Amino acid sequence: MVIVILGLLSAVALPKFANLKGDAEKVSAKAFMASYKTAVNSARLLWQTSGQVDTVTLESSVLAMGTVGWPKAQPNSTTGCINLWNNVLQSPPSITASSNNLRDTAESWSTFGYERMCIYYYQNGKSLNYSKTPFFVYYSTQIGSIAAGTITEFNMD
Repeated sequence: MVIVILGLLSAVALPKFANLKGDAEKVSAKAFMASYKTAVNSARLLWQTSGQVDTVTLESSVLAMGTVGWPKAQPNSTTGCINLWNNVLQSPPSITASSNNLRDTAESWSTFGYERMCIYYYQNGKSLNYSKTPFFVYYSTQIGSIAAGTITEFNMD
């Protein structure tokens, strides 16, 4: 009898717990995205009130600013995206450079820089899946119709 009850509980509870883990990852990603967005908006405000200078200091971190006033990755690469993450967020979690075409499987935040944008995602032991993994993209300059300073979220609902 006990075995039957345990079997029924595991059949019902395990999928629920698995779903909760996915929801927790989405909530965490959304929270970091919101913090990142607040920080780049603060840097933009500093840029506007400081006479549109090339650099601003945010919480003792010097940020390079683009010509239209948004923090930019220095250098314009994955390394620059790591630098931006570490400089705009207060006490940020560690982040690694994604390599191997975004197929790393570390359990940490990762980034990939490409064409003046930074892609940030939490891998949780899996490679980036564009249709499932929660991630966000920061555009430091205008790309096509996407304005500089835009942060776009994916798979966070």
